[in-house]
Amino acid sequence: MIKGVGVDNVDISRLNKIYDKWGEKFTNKIFNTEELPLYKDKKSFLNSLSGKFAAKEAIAKALGNGFRDGLTFKSIKIIKSASGKPVAIIENNNNEIMISITHTDKIATAIAIINNN
Repeated sequence: MIKGVGVDNVDISRLNKIYDKWGEKFTNKIFNTEELPLYKDKKSFLNSLSGKFAAKEAIAKALGNGFRDGLTFKSIKIIKSASGKPVAIIENNNNEIMISITHTDKIATAIAIINNN
């Protein structure tokens, strides 16, 4: 049974400005080490981060409580499966989480569906 659905868009140029200002301080606050992409070019790196950021926001919306009650950006991990599909893992949460991430050169969008187990 579906518990919640969330969607989020991220303006990639806005995330780029934040990254230019804060760099690793920003990435260390929002992302876990295993989430950081290994792309060498900045554009691909920021596109990936923008999609993961959107996915974390979409998950918080789908859970229905936002970032409170112990949910933080770092307690949500967005990683790739062996096939390249994005997978979400939330600390201390046993719900099934389905996500999809897409982006253009300007916008990253993610949707999350939470199923009760």
